[in-house]
Amino acid sequence: MASTLESPHTLVIARFNEDISWIRHVPKKFGIKIYNKGEPLSLNQIYRQNLQVSQQKNIGRESETYITYLTERKSYINPNGYSVFTQADPFEHSPDFLKLLQNESKWKPVQPLSFRYKKDFLPPDVLLKNDKNNFVGDLRVRLEPFSVYSMDFLKFHDEFSIKLNRIYRTQYDLKEGTNLSEHFLNMCGLPERAELAASNLFGQLTYGAIFAVQNSILSQISRKALESMHRLSKGAHIQAYMFERHWLHIVGYPFFLSQKSIQ
Repeated sequence: MASTLESPHTLVIARFNEDISWIRHVPKKFGIKIYNKGEPLSLNQIYRQNLQVSQQKNIGRESETYITYLTERKSYINPNGYSVFTQADPFEHSPDFLKLLQNESKWKPVQPLSFRYKKDFLPPDVLLKNDKNNFVGDLRVRLEPFSVYSMDFLKFHDEFSIKLNRIYRTQYDLKEGTNLSEHFLNMCGLPERAELAASNLFGQLTYGAIFAVQNSILSQISRKALESMHRLSKGAHIQAYMFERHWLHIVGYPFFLSQKSIQ
């Protein structure tokens, strides 16, 4: 089959055993690279041009999959093209996902593509109705701001975020009040990103780790950092949730509210 590099953009899919028949509706300008960690796929059932399937060991959730792709892509034939990262069932998190792929000309260099965690569950409906600042036209995209210290969300309290805080601090014997984003990004081998986390109060999450990045940005991530991230992604289960929370910042999305502004 033709290489995905022949297409202007690449859709990277982290699959376990989800139904991926929806890929037939992905715009042709996207080549598709499926990293399959479940039962082998029948290519006859999902065939389309510019499709590659790579069978992988089931480790590290989607974070290990994304890093595997970044490690394999030593260079990008189209620096101005996008790599889009998604789980194999994007629609719970991003109900407008296919339409968003049709509107890549409106994207930012780092483009979040999800809207929610789960319908009628999280985040609260009032936020979904009112937070439209990151919409792409009328297509639903929403970011969730979180504390770099507690991992809890800025606009509502989330019990899992507090659990994430506790487990991560316990794993590394970190004191309450530690800047966890700074620590995690240093663990990823990204000291410049960690320094930005240290000087701000809040990061931003894209639910389900569904986002797009221009290839010219991805090519700037060092090989050493990718090696550190790959080791981390295959470690303790909690790391997968830390990666999900920080993917936008790993690829350069800004933190916000400077520490200095409140002193």
